[in-house]
Amino acid sequence: MNIKFPKLWFIVLSILLLSCEPEQPPVEQFPKGYEFLNEVCGIWGGPVCSGTSVGDFPDWQTDFRPISASQVTAKNELNKLNDIFMGFFVGTYNNKKVLFFRNGGYFAGMQRVSYLLCDSIFINSTFKYFRFIDCKAGPDRTRSEIIFRNDSMIFSTFVNNNFHFRYDAKNLDRSIADSVKTALNYPQSNTMIDLSSVFDNRSDAVYYSFLGDPYPETSHPHLGITNLSYSFDGSITPDPQKKVIIIITAKPLFDGFIFNANNLKYRTRYVILNADETNFSFTYMHPGTYYINLLYDVNGDMMVNAGDYINFPFDQPYSLPISGTANPSVTINFQVPY
Repeated sequence: MNIKFPKLWFIVLSILLLSCEPEQPPVEQFPKGYEFLNEVCGIWGGPVCSGTSVGDFPDWQTDFRPISASQVTAKNELNKLNDIFMGFFVGTYNNKKVLFFRNGGYFAGMQRVSYLLCDSIFINSTFKYFRFIDCKAGPDRTRSEIIFRNDSMIFSTFVNNNFHFRYDAKNLDRSIADSVKTALNYPQSNTMIDLSSVFDNRSDAVYYSFLGDPYPETSHPHLGITNLSYSFDGSITPDPQKKVIIIITAKPLFDGFIFNANNLKYRTRYVILNADETNFSFTYMHPGTYYINLLYDVNGDMMVNAGDYINFPFDQPYSLPISGTANPSVTINFQVPY
């Protein structure tokens, strides 16, 4: 008696074949370098030694605060043609959770944004070392090496194996960032974006137009914009060749008429403009309460001296809402007495 079961045989074979398919490796819970997210939070200050035409800066402050449970950012401006942003976030790359470093900005009015990923770490009882490399081209194209030791940070970057800059900073304040960490339940290992395939047809992960940026600022959460404008009292005739320095702090610089120099450590954004540039937009800015002080620098030494002009009342306050816009306006109206 010859009995055939073709349908049953086909079903059994299909089950066997399906069971033999390789399982996809699970995505790691925490990316390499995850500890970095805690270390970098805070307001940092110190000198920058630059290998570029922008030059060195004896005193540079950066305000790193979380903008989500798994992303932290800072931005600085020099003037309307030069700024720099730095952000670190958890993303997915080739089915792995990765800690990304996104940085760039305007350099002499030209745009640039780069993507690096953390590929090496070394942590012991005295210091923590993290290396970030170009996502596509590797360390010979771009690499950043960041070392934390107690409350100090050494941040070095190399481009095409040439020295780019070194930032030797001290952590000046953690309290402001700590309050945001609590509110956002930071840090977590949630994935902000999957960048697995965006660099496939590229030789490196450097973009020279924000139009091609795979994770543009408009997609980043929590941040806002401050459109600041200022004017001069009618008794002042400003020289357009002289400079106005805008300083925005997270805490007041004055106690009545007494200047508190120690509170300069709370500088979060500042920019130098020509006196006839009477407005500036601080984009990619952390929400919160701020205080504005302006200096019309008559003698050109970038310091407050007799004969210079400032705003009065001092410490003009304003609040920037989450993902919102603020439009403060300040008048320069007070000459520092001789």
